[in-house]
Amino acid sequence: PVSNRPLRTRRQSSPAATTGTNSWSSSPNHSRKKKIKTFHFQSEEEEEFYTFAKLMKKLEQRQRWKYKPGKLHSWNYCLPDRPGEGKGIHLVDYFTEEDEVIHYCMQNSFYEKRHEL
Repeated sequence: PVSNRPLRTRRQSSPAATTGTNSWSSSPNHSRKKKIKTFHFQSEEEEEFYTFAKLMKKLEQRQRWKYKPGKLHSWNYCLPDRPGEGKGIHLVDYFTEEDEVIHYCMQNSFYEKRHEL
């Protein structure tokens, strides 16, 4: 039997290359509860800065962020001196998705403060 379900797409671990304003938007073509995030950057340099692996390395080494296995999610990305899953508040003390970390950093202008990081 042939299924009518749409093909699943794999979420990219790094944001797509786009230009425009710094924003976070959901893909309108995705009907599942979890939405795919798309980021818009002003330059290629800014896009490179927000590549998750490089960003997380900077956050760990210079800002004392931590990541550890989660209880309900694969990973918890914790702000400095904040509790993770169980004791902390999701999106305040810790994040469970790479996109959430990138969004937090964009909202807090980490790119503009990159020389301090």
